[in-house]
Amino acid sequence: IIQPYISPHYITEALKETLTPTGELTDTAMKLKQDLIIIDNDTPGTIVDLLKNNFGDDHVVVVNGFDRNGLIGLFRKAKVVVDWCVIGAERMPLEASLFGAVMVTSQCRNISRDFPIPNRYFVKDEEGLVVAVKEILANYTIIVPEMLTMRKMLLGSKQRMYDDVITWVNHSYCDICQVG
Repeated sequence: IIQPYISPHYITEALKETLTPTGELTDTAMKLKQDLIIIDNDTPGTIVDLLKNNFGDDHVVVVNGFDRNGLIGLFRKAKVVVDWCVIGAERMPLEASLFGAVMVTSQCRNISRDFPIPNRYFVKDEEGLVVAVKEILANYTIIVPEMLTMRKMLLGSKQRMYDDVITWVNHSYCDICQVG
């Protein structure tokens, strides 16, 4: 897989007050966190309704129509980001993860090798989703360090994308396509 890189603007913003250069969340970032669940806008309405019914309308936001500053504000507050079926490297959940949200997705695709998310956050069904979100909200300070590998990967995403492209080209069937 060739992973897209996170916009330099988001990385700069995350490093301002959210992250240390090594990907750890700052004390300031931890103080800004709320019991907020943000949801990718292609998530089915039944899943959105399930989360709103279990956690309340005030704690669930579908990410749609926000400008860049609005997104950053949401990312800084959110403890959980849900994308019910991640197809490829969807930017919003990755950007939210950079700001300290814990990503939860369904097992509709095998992305566990692409993103370093604990297996328990690849949920099988709606019941598993609710259990995972409750666990994250109740134990966020204990769980968020488990996402350090993900944040480090995202901080180095531009170089990783470059390396992925070079690897792909060098392993293609084109003899004249070797790049180095």
